[in-house]
Amino acid sequence: MKVAISKPLMSADGTKKLSQTETTGEGDDAESLEILDLKLEDLTGADVERCVRDAGAAKGAVVAVMVTDLDFHIQVAAKAGGLAVNDLRRLGARDFVEVATAVQSFLTGSV
Repeated sequence: MKVAISKPLMSADGTKKLSQTETTGEGDDAESLEILDLKLEDLTGADVERCVRDAGAAKGAVVAVMVTDLDFHIQVAAKAGGLAVNDLRRLGARDFVEVATAVQSFLTGSV
């Protein structure tokens, strides 16, 4: 699933475009990001387990309900998009929430 964030939440071809160009990485590894390509379908159960552990460690608490846990959704988005979690956290508020919502919708079968 390609997720490039903006309105509407998801286009007909499954892509989402960011509302503004963002920069990922740092220094010589920095890149401009306009379309976020989340390969959610490629994730495995092991990937999900790792995201649960990473989200729990990041916030210092157990992920109790995966469907509603924002940190977990961002961990999954980072894994699916091949990005660092901090790159996603630098997104604008609207884009950040749309990424998390897109992951939640995918995991619950809403899309």
